[in-house]
Amino acid sequence: MSDGDAISELYAGCFRRLVVQLYAVTGDLNEAQEAVQEAFTRALVAPGRFTGLDNPEAWLRRVAVNVARSRYRRRRRAELDR
Repeated sequence: MSDGDAISELYAGCFRRLVVQLYAVTGDLNEAQEAVQEAFTRALVAPGRFTGLDNPEAWLRRVAVNVARSRYRRRRRAELDR
């Protein structure tokens, strides 16, 4: 199975679950979906690092949470700078 196939299979199996988990963190469905999409994009960019993990879903969750946090901080900073 190629790296792309493994990521596609993982996407089909856990995208919704990850979105629900990120929705609990962000309180915004659109933000949750975008953070999870970004995590999958990062997995596709560096598949060698990603496919060797014991729990790739946990890695995706961590990346998505970090993306959501970074985006939140950037928005807060922009609001404070106004």
